Amino acid sequence: MTLFDYSSLAPGAKRVIVVGCGRLGSVLAGELAEAGHRVRVIDQNRAALDTLPPGPVSDGVITPVLGDGTSEADLLRASIRDVDLFIAATGSDSTNALAAQMAQYLF
Repeated sequence: MTLFDYSSLAPGAKRVIVVGCGRLGSVLAGELAEAGHRVRVIDQNRAALDTLPPGPVSDGVITPVLGDGTSEADLLRASIRDVDLFIAATGSDSTNALAAQMAQYLF
């Protein structure tokens, strides 16, 4: 996976990583994409990633990343060092806390 594409970002648009593709994560990703931001969504469940809105995914506005949002390797693969905003939105408070700590450590 490459770094976020800077050239296609509109002024004011952000590069965002959302960890967790449940109801909250997928809605956030869709809303952020609709607002013009570039979003990478990390989840360990391929079926969950398949629920992302197909239009923004095929347009490259939302990029699904199969992986663990608490894993250094997976966060780096999702270009954590190149984001403006990180959101941990899994169904587990402890996973969200660990993912946020990892993001802070890597960023």
